Amino acid sequence: MTVAEANAALANAAGDRRGAFVALGELPEGVDLELAARVALSSLSNGAWGFARSRRNAPLPLVRALRSELERHDRPIAILIRELVDAEAAPQAILEQWRLAMKVLLDLESSYAWGSRQKKAKLRALAAAPHVLAAVQAAASMGKPVSLSLLAVLAVDGSEASCDALLPHVIQASDAADRRLDRLAHLKTHAADTLSMRALLEQVHRQLSARQASSPALALAETIGLGAVKSFWFSARLSSDRENASHVPFIQGSIDVDGREAEWFRVWVTEVPGFSSSNARTVRFGSSIAPQDGLGLGVCMAVELPGWLARAERSLGVHWLDLSPRTSLRGTKRAALCAWLSGGKG
Repeated sequence: MTVAEANAALANAAGDRRGAFVALGELPEGVDLELAARVALSSLSNGAWGFARSRRNAPLPLVRALRSELERHDRPIAILIRELVDAEAAPQAILEQWRLAMKVLLDLESSYAWGSRQKKAKLRALAAAPHVLAAVQAAASMGKPVSLSLLAVLAVDGSEASCDALLPHVIQASDAADRRLDRLAHLKTHAADTLSMRALLEQVHRQLSARQASSPALALAETIGLGAVKSFWFSARLSSDRENASHVPFIQGSIDVDGREAEWFRVWVTEVPGFSSSNARTVRFGSSIAPQDGLGLGVCMAVELPGWLARAERSLGVHWLDLSPRTSLRGTKRAALCAWLSGGKG
């Protein structure tokens, strides 16, 4: 690839991603390195793992251009890389620092199960390296969205400095009482048993308990005749008696009510016409979902579910199979829930 071809491919990266990828791989001498760096960094929006894997062995000229371009960015990942790569370092040192930074990104994005031995080992190794830990603290301290694994490195360390970097995330989640609280609760799996770390996790736990105690799901339980309950959740699978050509229910979906979650009410229903269809119509709505009504069924409040299910049957020309839900309830309360959900039919 000539210099002119490479520059043209990079300039047209939005329209020809493969051409830009080839240009970044070849980088003929004389190519516009600033343009190359901007194109390479644009892939960060699709995830740090892909960027780190494709750029971990970048040549020195591109590394220098990337490091310079990162000065324009205030995203946490940009801060992390800048903290790990000294722009004034000697050529060999800057290459080594860059490869380390890419390894850190890959380790943070590893696909090991959250509580697995492998995940714990990677997080502990990152927290044990002082320069990596300092970079993670700098990246997290601004309070902008970061991966849970990055926050887990701070939890593994558990020092006052790491807890200070975690604090903005705890404050934001506590103020919003949204899914960020549930996310932060997962840090307990990796958290060090320090006074500062315990205090943060206790704050998260208190906020989660307060949110659950005031959840509309508990009010729903009382409204439908289940009485006062401390916790209430159920999940019902929707399957129609009508099948498609593959002998699976033509209409499928689910209903979820869960007082433990910020998004406490969700309904999803979709057509399953067959393997060859790519334009199935879908219905989605709930407590914090932008409604989508491809099937023309309308939406409802949680307390109106039995009536909505009956109208959906008539509109779709189907009957729902067993609506018996998985639930936190037992005995007579569970039976009452089943009777309510089926509209007294079961």
